[in-house]
Amino acid sequence: MERQSKKPRSPRKGKPYSIRARMIFLGVLVLGVGFGALVAKLYQLQIVRGNELKTAANAQQVKDTVLEPLRGSILDSQGRVLARSSVVWDVEASPYVIGSRDENVEQDELASKLAAELAPILGVDEQELFEKLSDYDSTYKVLARRVDKPVYDQVEKIRQDYGLGQGISFTSSTRREYPYGNFMSSVLGFVNSSGHGTITGVEVSYDEQLAGVEGRRISARTRLDGEMATDSAVVYPAEDGYDVVLTIDADIQAIVEKNLVAAVEEHNPKDRVTAIVMDVNTGAILAMASKPDFDPNQADVILDTDQYNAIMAIENEEEREKALGDARSILWRNKAISELYDPGSVFKTITASAALDAGVITGNTTVLCNRTYDVLGQHYTCFQGASHGVETVADILKNSCNVGTIQLALKLGVKQFSSYFNAYGLTGPTGIDLPNEAQSLYHEEENMTLVNLASSSFGQSIGITPIQMITAASAVVNGGKLVTPHVVDRVQDQNGNVVEEIGTNVKRQVISEEVSEQMRGYLERVVTGDASDNYYSSARYASVYGYRIGGKSGTSDNLDNTEGFVSSFLGVAPINDPEIAVLVVVDDPQSWTDLTTYISIPVAGNILQEIMPLLGIQPEYTEAQLAETEIKVPNVSSGNLSHLSVARAELNRTGFTYRIIGNGNMVLHQFPQSGEIPRGSCVYLYTETTEDSLVTVPDFTGLSAEQAKQVAQSSYLNLRLEGDSGTITSQDVAAGTQVPMGKVITATLTAAEQPAEQPAE
Repeated sequence: MERQSKKPRSPRKGKPYSIRARMIFLGVLVLGVGFGALVAKLYQLQIVRGNELKTAANAQQVKDTVLEPLRGSILDSQGRVLARSSVVWDVEASPYVIGSRDENVEQDELASKLAAELAPILGVDEQELFEKLSDYDSTYKVLARRVDKPVYDQVEKIRQDYGLGQGISFTSSTRREYPYGNFMSSVLGFVNSSGHGTITGVEVSYDEQLAGVEGRRISARTRLDGEMATDSAVVYPAEDGYDVVLTIDADIQAIVEKNLVAAVEEHNPKDRVTAIVMDVNTGAILAMASKPDFDPNQADVILDTDQYNAIMAIENEEEREKALGDARSILWRNKAISELYDPGSVFKTITASAALDAGVITGNTTVLCNRTYDVLGQHYTCFQGASHGVETVADILKNSCNVGTIQLALKLGVKQFSSYFNAYGLTGPTGIDLPNEAQSLYHEEENMTLVNLASSSFGQSIGITPIQMITAASAVVNGGKLVTPHVVDRVQDQNGNVVEEIGTNVKRQVISEEVSEQMRGYLERVVTGDASDNYYSSARYASVYGYRIGGKSGTSDNLDNTEGFVSSFLGVAPINDPEIAVLVVVDDPQSWTDLTTYISIPVAGNILQEIMPLLGIQPEYTEAQLAETEIKVPNVSSGNLSHLSVARAELNRTGFTYRIIGNGNMVLHQFPQSGEIPRGSCVYLYTETTEDSLVTVPDFTGLSAEQAKQVAQSSYLNLRLEGDSGTITSQDVAAGTQVPMGKVITATLTAAEQPAEQPAE
């Protein structure tokens, strides 16, 4: 049977629909994935990063400008401005805007005109300015930085004249200025690029009060980063900083700095010189300086040309940069509070007062100085090998006897010595309102040996700061009270309202008032000596005629035991009723002498002589001084006295004034040269010539005594008056005569005759 073939299979129904479904499915899948990705993206943008992007969008639409406060001023105690801030502006341009102006002027022609007008105003090169202004693809160029108000006004006028709009713009900031250059720089300090105090000075310690509070201006932003001209800006005004008023008097500071500069020139100290003037009763600092120093207007600049040239001569660049950095760091450091030194014999005031207050000695206690003294095998010798014999406390201080001081300390003992050392504030910072106060070095009680005690007793083997020394010494003489030193008197707002007053802070009573009074008498004797040996007092050049001065000198080894020494002197005036203390420290002098008598003592004496009248401290002459109408002129033009600082000190102590002719450091000639002349006469000191300057004698006849004194002074002459009252009827040198400056003219006063009394009728 023939096999039947199968019927051909027809195509499956629905196959075309299956392909379509797949395509739809794939499309839906793609759309779903895409939509999901979009949703995820939207979620990421709106939810996850919503705040971030909103902030970024606002930043593009909103202009948020910081408004800088004006930093407060620093004033001296008399209200004179020592540091101030002023508004300055950066001058900016948008060349894109300048080049896009719809004017009948070629682009380069406008840029050229602007460059020609702006260059002399801004003090920049005209071609350089043109190149900036003609870079039309740029929207921002800085034309000049930190210009002052007059320049701002001139540039603004040009901007208005040309209708430049955002083509020229300004950004304001502040500039710190120190009008007196390097004056008081170690106290003031300086500010950094952000306008805040840095490294040193009042600018750092009172930065928060001086800085003020930033403000903000929030407004709509233009496409070119300008501000839309609408009234919708929100302004949060800046709050200007407070003013800081110092305890320091600029006149007293100027006297101190002048004398320190002279000391640097004469004695060439390796490690600088510093001085402090302090009110012993309140702790107020009246002057504080270290020399050499820096100019806070350009703090990076080394002012000493020789020092700078020596550094720049270093060939190795790395070594040269290190030397520059080291030199700046030293100059920025306030030596009075940030550097330690061995106080030497000035410290004997602490040991002696402690021994008296502890009751282990009295003013009548005696010790024996046979030149040397041994403590546990350690050999001690008095300065220059002196043997002082039997001494009281007063003798020990006057003779500056190491051997005697050691014996006082041994009577006191380690425990009590350490207790007083701490009570005088020498184990920690004084708390002065300046930064970077150094930590002292000393032997702690539990580790102190008798050898340590002996060395410490006369100011060796310890390291303290000058501010610690003068603060402790003030307690010795002011009745025994330890006060906190401070350089700021008050903080006030721009209207003068007091925000904060520093005031006097008495920390503790260190010694009794009775012991303090004893010590004042001893310290006066150090300066004046006994009636029999006044001239030979080693501290005689701290004496000022008509004033009662006390003090103590010190000559000590360098703290790091290197070669060299430190010369210092502490002076107190008036010693019978103390008001001020002066401490001068000359660190490692490379001088013509190694005697403190001729180094730091005259500097302190000259400072005292000049500042006491400014402080209203009046002279109190003894009966003997009042009887001295004529005084012998000392010869200060030869020997050690011819050094100018010593010559000045010698004239101060003997009752003369002086006038310096020339800029030298040595007295080559003087007039008057010898003889007895009226007390208070002026001696003329020539430092560059030995020839007298001549003046013309005026006619004194007919003048009263006071009128004649004024005429003589203005004529550079001295006057001797004979007679008690009336007017001048004669003079020993005829008017019109040429005489040397300082010549003494003797004039005679004659009282007018009274008319005869008429007899009564």
